[in-house]
Amino acid sequence: MKPKCCTLLIKIIVVAGTIFSSYYTLYAFSAQICYYIIKTGDTEYYSRERLEKNRQFIHTLEAAGKRDTTVIQPESDTMMWEMEAPGEHTHIIAKKRGTAIDLKGEHRGVAVCKTIKIDDAPWFQAISVSLGRIASSGLSKIYFWSIRSDNLKAYKMTATQKDWQLVRLDGRQINARRFEIRPYGLLAPLWKCDCWFSEDGIFLKYRGAGWPPGSPDTEIEYRATLPDVAKRD
Repeated sequence: MKPKCCTLLIKIIVVAGTIFSSYYTLYAFSAQICYYIIKTGDTEYYSRERLEKNRQFIHTLEAAGKRDTTVIQPESDTMMWEMEAPGEHTHIIAKKRGTAIDLKGEHRGVAVCKTIKIDDAPWFQAISVSLGRIASSGLSKIYFWSIRSDNLKAYKMTATQKDWQLVRLDGRQINARRFEIRPYGLLAPLWKCDCWFSEDGIFLKYRGAGWPPGSPDTEIEYRATLPDVAKRD
């Protein structure tokens, strides 16, 4: 899942709450597994997502030989993010400490040990979970931080609620709230993505511009069944 400007948005994954009765709101399940199709230019592949809820949310994403695990507080703020990509000699653990994020490990074969300073805005690494909860809260705009997985830099973002739209997933029409996400500040005109959430705040769909300009766009959509991966469960 590689929208280049925002591999920070790599965690944007979709599940339809209103038409898939086996899935509930984030408050009503202990674990759920979903499958997605990801398209970037002529490249198409699948991902698998698991979301567990205890005292915190634990979000696990597996796609294209990579695995991300994110621990999220009930109020949506990320506390820990682990990125594993053995084929790329990458294993990073990032932990929040006040208004700082500490990163340690190996990234593309290079040792990493650094601290990223942020402000009081929350850290949303698994946006499909964190922003989905904001969508159901009724807030019209929120600022948050997220880390790009390709360069391990944190970027402040703005998410603005837009109109309700009908989105088509697996041949069905679903009423969804659209969010527009852009970088905060001077970079805002240069890149954006759109995300759609169900009425319960569950993420349905993602469409993001490529980066740098001229790169293929990326789309992510929920799929009810993906036989080639579903059989693993």
